[in-house]
Amino acid sequence: MVKEVKEFFKEHKQNKKYIFKLAYASAKADTEKTTLGMWWNVFRDAVFFVAYGFFMIAIRGGKDGHIDGMPTLMYLFTGLTAWYLINDTLGTGVNCIIRNKHIFSKIKFPILVIPTFETLALFIKRFSTFIMLAVVLIFLSWFDKFGLNINIFGLLYSVFASFIFGVVYSLFMSGFYTISRDFRELYKAIVRILFYFMPIFWSATNDLPRLLHSETLAHILNKTPFYHLINSFRNAICLGKFPPLSEIGVFAIFVIILFLLGCYIQYRLRRIYADFV
Repeated sequence: MVKEVKEFFKEHKQNKKYIFKLAYASAKADTEKTTLGMWWNVFRDAVFFVAYGFFMIAIRGGKDGHIDGMPTLMYLFTGLTAWYLINDTLGTGVNCIIRNKHIFSKIKFPILVIPTFETLALFIKRFSTFIMLAVVLIFLSWFDKFGLNINIFGLLYSVFASFIFGVVYSLFMSGFYTISRDFRELYKAIVRILFYFMPIFWSATNDLPRLLHSETLAHILNKTPFYHLINSFRNAICLGKFPPLSEIGVFAIFVIILFLLGCYIQYRLRRIYADFV
């Protein structure tokens, strides 16, 4: 497995000056033939914020409620912003090999850099979401008289951890997604319901054990990287908290294992991808 990891870093070193260019081109690709271009990302995010804001008011009992010490709307929007990045990784990220089949099927191309520049492209597209979140939080903090207590280091950690997770997850999962159509269908079915298990609408520590009727299952879900990223992002912005080192340790172990397996899988499969796509 050492050989596969060395190959990963070798391809990144040799192509580092092209990674951002490829990422920017990929970020523009979905909307380049539209009138608004990348502004469609802003419009889509605004629609989601409004729709789920209404959902929270209607279902959770109004804007004056609080969850884990945060106003409900603030709890929702920070959770949604973190989820957007995760959801993009779960969807577009695992599809990164197929999205770029027009490149490597015609020329020799460093396959191992594809998950990296595609994840970077997702962050470029989501930049508008962060700007919108900042505006919403400033308004809500004034409207609800809830003082924001932002932990800059916690926020930087959350963004960096989300990026690293996006790369290693895409590195690992895109191989299976590319070579097996049955896996794609099963994967899509699972991802559709995953959103409702995330701590976006409810408290992961209070509501989830009651909804699942199991403290043990709720505790296990709380240790997943999805929960860690959403909670660390939210708590860094609203409560001024840096994630506990124990949670960071669990997350790091998961990422390292996923990275090693992803390097191994991609190294073994890259020569046959053209036959499947």
